[in-house]
Amino acid sequence: MTESEQATPAFLVIGHAARDLVPGGWRWGGTVTYAALLARAWDVPTAVLTSLAAEDVPGYQALLGEDVLLHALPSPVTTTMENIYTDAGRRQLLHAKAARIEPGHVPAAWREAPIVLAGPIIGETSTRFGASFSPGTLAGMTIQGRLRSHQRGRVYTRRWTRAAHEFPPYTVIFFSDEDVGGSERLGRHYASQTRFAVMTQGDGGATLFEHGRISRHAAFPANPRDPTGAGDIFAAAFLLHYAAKRDAAAACQHANAAAACSIERVGADEMPTPAQVAARMRSARG
Repeated sequence: MTESEQATPAFLVIGHAARDLVPGGWRWGGTVTYAALLARAWDVPTAVLTSLAAEDVPGYQALLGEDVLLHALPSPVTTTMENIYTDAGRRQLLHAKAARIEPGHVPAAWREAPIVLAGPIIGETSTRFGASFSPGTLAGMTIQGRLRSHQRGRVYTRRWTRAAHEFPPYTVIFFSDEDVGGSERLGRHYASQTRFAVMTQGDGGATLFEHGRISRHAAFPANPRDPTGAGDIFAAAFLLHYAAKRDAAAACQHANAAAACSIERVGADEMPTPAQVAARMRSARG
């Protein structure tokens, strides 16, 4: 056990970091990447459990920074994906998939993390993670990776039939309107398995499902450059704000502002700071 694995982080994120192919090369992506980098920008002690090819570990640690704890399971390959944006929506290709992540891979001290975000991107994490943490843990999950499957490299959306088995241990789940084909009815079904859920809707803002009630939260004005990772940043910002304030509606507004700031940047290299998020919220009120 390394020294870093003996420290308990305030925020633990779990899932595959990914090589996202872009014209001329690739850049780091995946829910864990965006969530961890946002938490670091907000000065939250963070740990990442992922799976990487050995040659990618040093570069990924350098991206996260030395203050972010990293436990990278050995894998023959690193998950590699390609996002193609068209007028009809996003098309995704899977070029490689890293090794699976199981609850037993979590270092013992990390199981006490007060905030956990499970962020599978292509079904790479065990369905048992929600039940493997302390009872008081604020556990969230971006379920997009459960609603995806792939065939011959083409990624497609599916309905997750094991929602009633997997989702109840989580405090909150996150998904986009694209993930549920625009169906609020399906969104309600997934949301009924947890305390509350959030459906993000791009420039349409977000819908909060809370104890059977629905509330709408408008997006903040933005000049979009790159939408990749906005939902992941939303999820991380929501959890971090909710952990501090225990107000889901306020967390939605805060997360909407963080997502609006994020889409004005390209890639994961620069994250919105708390001051920038606060300024975006003030400017909208003004």
